[in-house]
Amino acid sequence: MRNLFHTLFDSLKSSRKDGALPLAETSFEVVFRDFPDAVIIYDANFSVLSFNKAAEALFGVRREELSGIRVEPGLVERPRYRLLAQTLFPSLAPSSVERSETGTWPQVVTLSFEEPRRELVAYTMRIMDSSGTPSAFVKIVRDETRTREVLASQSEFVGVAAHQLRTPLTALKWSLESMGKGGNENTANLLGESLALVDRCLKIVNDFLDAAKIEDGKFGLVRERIDLVSFLQTLTGTITPIAEQRGVNMVFTHEGISSLPVDIDPTRLGTALLNLLDNGVRYNVKGGAVTVKLAADPSRATIVIADTGIGIPRGEERKLFKKLERGSNAIQVEPNGSGLGLYIAKNIIEAHDGTVEVSSEAERGTTLTVTLPLIAQRS
Repeated sequence: MRNLFHTLFDSLKSSRKDGALPLAETSFEVVFRDFPDAVIIYDANFSVLSFNKAAEALFGVRREELSGIRVEPGLVERPRYRLLAQTLFPSLAPSSVERSETGTWPQVVTLSFEEPRRELVAYTMRIMDSSGTPSAFVKIVRDETRTREVLASQSEFVGVAAHQLRTPLTALKWSLESMGKGGNENTANLLGESLALVDRCLKIVNDFLDAAKIEDGKFGLVRERIDLVSFLQTLTGTITPIAEQRGVNMVFTHEGISSLPVDIDPTRLGTALLNLLDNGVRYNVKGGAVTVKLAADPSRATIVIADTGIGIPRGEERKLFKKLERGSNAIQVEPNGSGLGLYIAKNIIEAHDGTVEVSSEAERGTTLTVTLPLIAQRS
């Protein structure tokens, strides 16, 4: 969007005469006339200079009606112009969220309305005159109502489907476990393989459920005050048998820290950290290691998870925490992964006001650094 603004502004500036803004006569307005998003150009006094077709459709106002009219906050009291006034003055909208940093341009804000339901994203850029003073503003308004409805519908479908799958899979796992008691060795082996497949399916289903909750904004936390040292000891102890089966050594160090109280959701954060530990084991090499090191300063705890595994190919680190994205070499090692584990882990950690960063080198291993705020900072 930023590149689009600058391209169009260059066109506008080249068409200006003696500081005037004859927008109706410029090729600049011709460009905007059939632009798919609503475009409003107005001067420093909020007099509308240009109003394209998409703006007419979105706001239900003809451009001719706005000729010579100054859009003021008071227009919000007139139903016909309310949406337009709330868009030009976001503080008047029922809900508005700034998406850009204060003082930066373009300014980006999301606006939410009820009755009728609307979700808008507005981008605003200044047009400067020769003295560096804003002489006009361009506001591009994108209607994302339908897009968000579709995404919400898709997320709801995933959640319902995953719930429907989880129940029979859980029942199947219980049946297989019951059948394995007292059977012969061959039957036990077959049932063991079946149980492993069921566990894999259940993990994928649970990952989809968690991802759907994240997208719906329903991924709430139930915080408890716990000891992070004991918590990490339990997690590493849980993953150690799996590591031993794969010939990977699991090490947990917390030098100088006997206990460290934190305010977390142990179930959610446990899911996140187990995902990270599981990856360290799953994508490691026989005879390799996963080392978990806990450190702390007065305000934050730092958990470093370092493995000696396959690493991440150069250039693929940035996509690692995106939904359904996996490293190209990881797919070769484990083709059946969901691509959601790290996406979920990142969202859980950030919901705890924490951070997670990755550094890696292909065939040399990966290091994940997780930070969490300590209670003293939150109180």
